[in-house]
Amino acid sequence: MCQVRELTDDLVPIVDAYLRSALFINAFAIWDLHHLRHRAKFLVCIDNGRLRGLLLDYPSYAPASVHFVWLWGEKEAISKLLDTPLPGKVVFHVPPEAEDIVRRKFSITAKCLVDFMLLRKGGGAVTPAA
Repeated sequence: MCQVRELTDDLVPIVDAYLRSALFINAFAIWDLHHLRHRAKFLVCIDNGRLRGLLLDYPSYAPASVHFVWLWGEKEAISKLLDTPLPGKVVFHVPPEAEDIVRRKFSITAKCLVDFMLLRKGGGAVTPAA
């Protein structure tokens, strides 16, 4: 069973390596990890020194107080991360295989699929370097 805790400096290399496994999709999270940690809340789910899940919470500064939450990881870890207190209004970015976990804990009012594409001007997809 993993332990949920806030990100500390000693865990940054583990989180960085995890996010870099999908560099293109996680580019903004990597930037925030290294340059803007003060504006977002990172929670990690660690089991025996291994990262099992990650929650990144971006609070909105608008009066509606909507939070934007990104989730990564194994289903059990995501479930554990979602046990932490979150506000009533949340926009989730979650892997499709974890949608059922979110549905168990939140009432979903709208849903849309987001595709990430890396394109080259003039056509043709670009294969990201690993």
